[in-house]
Amino acid sequence: MSVYEAPAVQFYFGDFLNDTADMTLEERGAYITLLGYAWINIGIPLDEKKIRRILGISPHKFSRIWPELLPKFFALPDKYVNPRMEEERAKQIAYRAAKAEAGRKGGQASAASRGGSSASDSLEANGQQNPSPSSSTSSSSYESPQPKDSLPITATSTAVVAREELELAEPVDPTNRDEALAELRDRIQPAEESRTAA
Repeated sequence: MSVYEAPAVQFYFGDFLNDTADMTLEERGAYITLLGYAWINIGIPLDEKKIRRILGISPHKFSRIWPELLPKFFALPDKYVNPRMEEERAKQIAYRAAKAEAGRKGGQASAASRGGSSASDSLEANGQQNPSPSSSTSSSSYESPQPKDSLPITATSTAVVAREELELAEPVDPTNRDEALAELRDRIQPAEESRTAA
């Protein structure tokens, strides 16, 4: 798992139930399945056959429920994203970046109080690498967050871009979280308005 992938998302049941109150049980089940897929994969494919396979439903059922689900997603050039989910992703990224920065500063302060050397400095001086923090044998291991200056997320792209773009983007400033979320909303709202006007 990379620093940008999270195995869990905060899920607000009240919001979900309010947003899906007019959906059938089948539509609600398809919606939560697509939300889960979108969280793991940073979006769902634009290809309706692929979406149908993700849901495991017939073309007939898909043609009946997709018109109810489509307004919950925003189309990017290569995928659909759920704006609320991407807002939650942006919050997580900003939170992780802030915690990583706080940890880095705390480590520097601790090292300075010990006379300017840290365990990491000692290992590097001896030509050794830091040991892996994970002793887990599972296939998904935890990777600790990278320093702030190496986080490849920009305020304007905050996780709604493809994974490849995330690797090439500029660092995020965790102090600008509100600004990043506002930019994300500004980017999504005009497209939603034009889609509803059509």
